[in-house]
Amino acid sequence: MSSKPKSHEDFLAEQLYRCWIVHCDICGRYGRFGDSPIHELPPKFQELFPVLTMSPDGVCQVCLPQYNFQKEMEAVRAVLHDYVQKHGCPCNWAQFEYWVSKEQGPGWHDEYQNILADESLHLSCFQQDIVTDRFDTFLTCRNCGRRWQYVSEEWRMLAYKNRLIPDHSRITSNPGLIGGWFATAGFEPASKRVLSFENWKIYMFTGEV
Repeated sequence: MSSKPKSHEDFLAEQLYRCWIVHCDICGRYGRFGDSPIHELPPKFQELFPVLTMSPDGVCQVCLPQYNFQKEMEAVRAVLHDYVQKHGCPCNWAQFEYWVSKEQGPGWHDEYQNILADESLHLSCFQQDIVTDRFDTFLTCRNCGRRWQYVSEEWRMLAYKNRLIPDHSRITSNPGLIGGWFATAGFEPASKRVLSFENWKIYMFTGEV
């Protein structure tokens, strides 16, 4: 009488095999280490637990791009909050004004700009005066009185261009910079200067590129 083949749960329950199993914290996928001794592991185990390349943070290669993107967006938010904590508001921050108010391309948007504009809506220094709809909001700074208009445009399905435009711009030049971007194929911002996150952070705090 043949024995019942081991199931996914059976292998997970046995320490002999558990030590070769890896697990992605994002998607929940299970797999095995690439250097696992396949000559010692049953074919069924190899079938149920294919090789899964993991990052040091416990994230599989499938989920890693989105995971890294989310970490980068959290870091962008932190840059804004660090500045506001030190200065009270971002209204006299020239690099901030440039980044949140600049025009975006016809077939792409700047992820850093979207995050900064969206996060600004939640700053305690800003009071929302008029909300015409979720795509158009007027803000007044409680600290200095400067007024801004938040505008969000859906340029393709579920993709938005968000801007925060001051009443009277103090920007005198356009360095043509963008950060992380999302584009329709064929509309990539090739003519713009794309900054890595580290270079963007340097620009935001020093104005240098």
